[in-house]
Formats: sequence, structure tokens, C-alpha cells
Amino acid sequence: MTADGVATPTVSVLLATNVLNAWLDQAVRSILDQGEVDLELVVVHDQIGVDHDRTWTADPRVRCVTTGTSRGVGHALAVGAQVAQGRYLARLDGDDLALPGRLQAQVQHLQAHPEVVLLGTVARTIDELGAVTGRLGMTPAGDVRAVLLTRNVVVHSSVMMRRDAYEASGGYEASLRQMEDYDLWLRLALQGEVHVIQRELTEYRVHGGQLSRRAGSSGTYIDVVIRGRLDLARHLGRSLLLQHLRNTAWRAVQVARGRGWRRPGYERPAASGPVSSS
Repeated sequence: MTADGVATPTVSVLLATNVLNAWLDQAVRSILDQGEVDLELVVVHDQIGVDHDRTWTADPRVRCVTTGTSRGVGHALAVGAQVAQGRYLARLDGDDLALPGRLQAQVQHLQAHPEVVLLGTVARTIDELGAVTGRLGMTPAGDVRAVLLTRNVVVHSSVMMRRDAYEASGGYEASLRQMEDYDLWLRLALQGEVHVIQRELTEYRVHGGQLSRRAGSSGTYIDVVIRGRLDLARHLGRSLLLQHLRNTAWRAVQVARGRGWRRPGYERPAASGPVSSS
């Protein structure tokens, strides 16, 4: 029970937004329509006001939070996590969709696998009109921490994580304006296993306004991720020399992407093997 006597939800879904549009309404509805799960939806309005004419703001499962100053998605999600009450924390972006049964499938997987601290799903990529264009998040079965040493294969908008592991890892790094997800996954991976359900349970919208398109080839977040990859390699007992080589190659990929020589993973055609989300 919470301090005010309200039953504690099983899942708190964190959704941060700086726009109020039809995509946001669809995203919210895709969460509120999830069945068989006791949930709350924490909508962080990042430097924007709450539009109480939107009917979902009156839903008792919705908690609207505002930030005074926009400091990026990482900060907004950290704010949302601080007020969330659920045993599990899940994510959805305001331009994406949770497909029916997603939250229930993730809760069941986490309950059946106590060693797992972070759980993603395969995501269908969709265009601005909602047409399916590909897939993200295909991985080998089981623990994918070794894959995280080379690339981020966990789609941010698809995840569910254990709250205690999130807090033990330090949570979202509020100062990062890019790659706040990859940084968090690497720290969570020090707490336990990372799995990806190989079912399409999330829709990831690809459009011109995505924040991930603005990621440059240099910045604090690049150095933070590289340190996190080294820490995870050390934790898993992997060769640090090999990891330094992997990190050099990964940094080169970020340069190529920043200069437009390489398309982001979500824009490349889906292959039969693992596909990176960044």
C-alpha cells in the first residue's frame, strides 16, 4: 500500500513528452488498454503544461508530473521514476505503442526468471502513418549481456525493469541528453541478466523528429557508454583488450553515423540476426 492507502500498482509505466499530439494520445491509450496488469502511467510533461481537456488525464491510473525546465529525456525519466510506485518500471515513448498483452507477458517473464533485471521485447518499426516497415530487437535467446558489449539491442520503448535493480544501479543519469538508455542498461547488467522477449510487443515509430537522430559522434554520453561497456566486460570476465578494440570500432560507427555515412539501426532493413536499436 502507498502512504495514502492506495494499493501499490504492479507496474509503473514511464512516459516523458514535450508535445501534446495525437501520437501521444494513442501511446497513452495503448497502455491504459493493457489487460490483466495492475498499472499506473506516469506521464512526465517536460517543460509543458498538462492539458486537462485530454480525457486520459482524468483516468485514476494516470499521474501527470511536470518539470520546470527541460534538461532532456534522461532527467524527465528520472523525475518520473522518483514518483512511480510500481514494483516494476516500464517504458514507452510518446510516439510509440505498446501492443496488446505486452505488460502481462513481461510481468510473467520477470516472475518466472528472478535472475533477469531488464527485459525488452522485439519492436515493429512503423512510419508516420503507422505502416509497418521492419523490426528491432531480434537477439539470441536468454541473457544478452554479452551482446551489449558490442551494441545496444534493447529497444528503450519496449523495456520493463525491476525497481530494486533500477535503484541499485543509480537509475537514469539525468545529465545525459543522449544514450541515457544504453548507459542505464550497462549499469543494470551489473545487477543481473538482460533478456529480450522474441515477440513483437511494441511499435517503434520512425520519423523526422526523433531525438536519437540528433546524437553526435562525440560528447559526454559517448565516453560514459564506453566506460560502461568496459565495466560490464570486466564484470563478465571478458578480455579487456578485446573490449577496447570493440569500443574503438563502436566509436568509429558513431562518427560514421554522425556524419551521415551510416544509417541508424532503426532505418536499416531488418535482418535474420540481431538488429541494433542504436
